[in-house]
Amino acid sequence: MAAVTVGAYWYFEYKAVAPVVAEQTPRSYFEPLIPLSLGTIDMFASVADTAATRTLGLSRTTALPPDVVKLFVFENSGVYKFWMKEMLYPIDIIWLDSAGIIVHIEQAVSPESYPQTYGPDTPTRYVIETNADFFATTGLQVGDSIMLPVSTN
Repeated sequence: MAAVTVGAYWYFEYKAVAPVVAEQTPRSYFEPLIPLSLGTIDMFASVADTAATRTLGLSRTTALPPDVVKLFVFENSGVYKFWMKEMLYPIDIIWLDSAGIIVHIEQAVSPESYPQTYGPDTPTRYVIETNADFFATTGLQVGDSIMLPVSTN
């Protein structure tokens, strides 16, 4: 803002400053991507199948591309809880058993909920994270089956 004198009057010149916006995480960050159908919607999955990739998850990303989900694959069925540590946007989270049956869904989980944890108390083998409100628009619900593109052995 600069003060300018005009005759006997003062006025202030306001310069608009664009808000600082974090650059969107590029699609290439999530690669490699594999095809995955969630109900009738064809998506691509970024797979987290190692301890390191599962721990990192979507932390520190600014957004998921609209047609990408994060698929967490665990070696064995177990009780897996998720939190929103270092997340910058809300997400939906779905837990599936070893047969690909949906056993639990959390919708629009907020980054501000950290350190709260989410998940069922029943064993699961897979977890899928999507953009918030994805499941509200798909009609998927607990008990539905998802054909997973990974081995379930």
